[in-house]
Amino acid sequence: METRSLEEIQEVLELAKLERCDVQPMAQCFTFSEDLGNDSFKLMELNPDMLATIKAGDSLVIRGDESDCAVICTNNKTYELKEAEISNSLLLIPTVMFPDQMENKEETLENRQVVSIMHDYLELRPCKPRLQKLRQLLEECPYKGILEDAEGQSGKKFTYSVLQDMVQCSNTELDAALKQLNACKIQEYWRVTDFEYLIKVLTNITNLCTENDWPIDRIPLQEVSQQLEDDGTFARVVVEHVLTSFGTPVNSDTDMETDAGPSFYKLDEDKMCRLYADMILRDTKKFNFQEFMDAWQQCVPEGMKTDEFQLQGLALIDRDSSPEIITYFPVENLPDEVDERFTKLFTQKEKWTKDEITPYINDLATEKIGVGSLLMKYARGSMQKGVKVFNSRKPLS
Repeated sequence: METRSLEEIQEVLELAKLERCDVQPMAQCFTFSEDLGNDSFKLMELNPDMLATIKAGDSLVIRGDESDCAVICTNNKTYELKEAEISNSLLLIPTVMFPDQMENKEETLENRQVVSIMHDYLELRPCKPRLQKLRQLLEECPYKGILEDAEGQSGKKFTYSVLQDMVQCSNTELDAALKQLNACKIQEYWRVTDFEYLIKVLTNITNLCTENDWPIDRIPLQEVSQQLEDDGTFARVVVEHVLTSFGTPVNSDTDMETDAGPSFYKLDEDKMCRLYADMILRDTKKFNFQEFMDAWQQCVPEGMKTDEFQLQGLALIDRDSSPEIITYFPVENLPDEVDERFTKLFTQKEKWTKDEITPYINDLATEKIGVGSLLMKYARGSMQKGVKVFNSRKPLS
């Protein structure tokens, strides 16, 4: 491909009424590659956090299946990848030099090749981690105990590295989600505990406390784990996991703390009460509210007190019916997508107070978009009997 000579460049300068000393000594002549239509290159706009991540030598990872919208993850954040158009075409030239690089250069001519013309770029938008798939994957093969596991349960089991590839979230967000799901690493696989088996483990822990006169606000971790492991039905790792998931450490200054962590745990009243409420409601779905409250208090371990606030995000109470009715409606079963979430909420209940709906949308809020902003965008507020309520902005089919 023909290029200009230094003589031709001098003629152009003269036509432009410029002196050679008015421009840089090095002239760069741009020509177009014969393979401009290739898609080997993509432009991606980086925000300061992403740029700092790359400069620090950390990785950026694109995650998701072929059917998913792409996301890119740092170690602790997730960004949605969106294609955006550029109003002016950009020329991609790998070896171009800029004025500050041309100091002390001799008068020369360098040929530069345009390898691609860019009409769009990848725009990064912070987004919430997409964790619904994590629950679906782990529930394919919940842990049901040593005997059932030894016989070979149906369903796939997943290692941490496989979950990283399949779930669209950063490593930090994945760790937090596994903890929220009360998932446990058994051998090399991450598992959620089958709900009935979880109740069985906790029941055996509280029964063992009763037999040994151990208060439930000071349960010896090692003794409980050892005794239930010796029974042959409960794996030690699972017993310890359940106790630490539903309890809080209560070591005093005089207690000896092992390398594995605190020696004593107190069962968390709110977590335990919520779990037993879940147990009662998940099969019945609807319940006379007062009868439920009575049955619920009788189910929880002795010394614990149930309270309505423990039901937030788990069940709805219909105060207008006679008698009052409670309905099982866990937030964990709702869609991750904001628009779908609100559609599901307003299909379940036409009007919500802010206190009622907040537990069901709190996980959708971000640093920039809080619960109030979400309600302004996806709901319409009105006054009903002196109380502000929210209903859908669009007609529901």
